[in-house]
Amino acid sequence: MQEIEDKIEIQELMARYNFALNFGDAEGWAACFTEDGIFECPFGEFKGAETLRKYAKERTLERRDYPVRHMLTNIVIDVHGDQAYELLILRQISLDL
Repeated sequence: MQEIEDKIEIQELMARYNFALNFGDAEGWAACFTEDGIFECPFGEFKGAETLRKYAKERTLERRDYPVRHMLTNIVIDVHGDQAYELLILRQISLDL
């Protein structure tokens, strides 16, 4: 039963992460990480809550000119004790406003 609850929590976290990212909620996006969380992407590596919030705010401002939506599909989550691994397909859709 715990594994099922863990998988649901992970899926909800990923949904909150993407909704926050899609709709410019920098605080909500940063809250998806631990205080010492690390985000790695083509733009660099961002460590810690304050750095994550700053990164998200900057990206939110940039996206006002070219909004996008992130969609996750075919999600597979494997839970092994206190670690989990996720496999998914990420689609990024550009919006014409």
